[in-house]
Amino acid sequence: MQILTQLSRALAGLQPLSSTPSSCSASQDAVSRAVAIVDITQTMSLFAVLLDNHAYADLGRVFTLNATADFNATGIPVCEGLPAIIERLEDLRDAPSMMAISTQFVEVQLPVAARATTYVTGNMFTPGWTEPSFTEYGKYGSHHPREGKVLGSLMQFIHRYITDFVLTEAGWRVDSLVAVGWASHLETVEPFNSCANIEKAVFDRWESRPEYASKVKSEL
Repeated sequence: MQILTQLSRALAGLQPLSSTPSSCSASQDAVSRAVAIVDITQTMSLFAVLLDNHAYADLGRVFTLNATADFNATGIPVCEGLPAIIERLEDLRDAPSMMAISTQFVEVQLPVAARATTYVTGNMFTPGWTEPSFTEYGKYGSHHPREGKVLGSLMQFIHRYITDFVLTEAGWRVDSLVAVGWASHLETVEPFNSCANIEKAVFDRWESRPEYASKVKSEL
């Protein structure tokens, strides 16, 4: 990413000469946009990696110092500034997660601004946390207490991030993030340390519903 940053800065600083054909200017713009798109998509992918690794101190590689972030969470105000963003995400330190970046679309507004739309899916285990709504889920067989060993919730989430980027001396950074989406709790489970435990939790959910169980078994 350092090479991309240097190239982005160099291309943004180039000014075509008056005698340069318009085709050369258009080619320069095309290269600048291509480099910016790669750098920005890399930055969003880095965001997911840092969250999964709980490397919150490195979020300066993603956000500007004065960035704002609206995670669209009930009762959580908009985070104003990088320190506030880090403080908010620090609440997830004890929650193992697996985030995946899917569709990304970047609109570059040369020379130093861009907007990215990024779709994010993932799973998160929240130790020791269940919501009252699990009582309702239990009526339909989605909640399985295991003799007092229920220690947390497995949550699946789908978000769309709308991010405004600016080109800084350090590279492209998020200056504003707005999350749009929803999350649904799949299961209350014991802590997991492998994908097999996640699969078991989801299978148990299907197994509890006779109309799904036979179909699932036939496809395994």
